Amino acid sequence: MKLSKEQTFEVKNNFKIGHMRCSFENKKMSNQWIPLYRSNNKTNSELKEIQKVINEIMDKYNTFQKIVHECDAYYKKEIDYMFDGINYNTDLFLSKGTFNYWVRLIPQKGEYNIYISVYDKETGSDKQ
Repeated sequence: MKLSKEQTFEVKNNFKIGHMRCSFENKKMSNQWIPLYRSNNKTNSELKEIQKVINEIMDKYNTFQKIVHECDAYYKKEIDYMFDGINYNTDLFLSKGTFNYWVRLIPQKGEYNIYISVYDKETGSDKQ
């Protein structure tokens, strides 16, 4: 799975299915899935596809240090993640299967550190 730093699809909020948000408190990842109404129209196999990709992304960034490292590399500087990380969000994009994924990494202590927004492609199962 290769996440792109270039935006590879148009973000359309009316195609958003939901998002996963993750944070690292006490060095452990906490996460929460926030579904939107479009998720109600998904089949079990589509939901499993979404879950598989989200799990792959969360495995790739399973520590706060990996998020900081990715953001440091993106901006080509060492970020002060205690006080200044909120200003150095890194957006990554993935188009896989029948869905698009927008990943935002936030290298700031005390904030949610990963947002994974999931969107239908226009050829999704519930054209609206």
